[in-house]
Amino acid sequence: MTHPNQADTAAEMQDCPKCAASIPTFKYYPTWCDQCSWNLKPHTPDDAGGRFARLYTRIGAKFSRSLFEKTVRSASLQPRWTASKLLA
Repeated sequence: MTHPNQADTAAEMQDCPKCAASIPTFKYYPTWCDQCSWNLKPHTPDDAGGRFARLYTRIGAKFSRSLFEKTVRSASLQPRWTASKLLA
């Protein structure tokens, strides 16, 4: 992973379209106004790729939640032997 150099992270200033306050803009981050909360929650498209993408997102969220709950309930987070490790 490459990290942006300091020149890439230098802030430029612009006026907020809602309240006209001066706000910084950064190349790799969404711009938002701390005075009026403009763009604090940027628009995300409703249809993220159709039926398959929505199904894939729901399944991913379900398995993520399941893994999180399993990790929280686990008595120990130390590695342990599994069938796949024994057969490897």
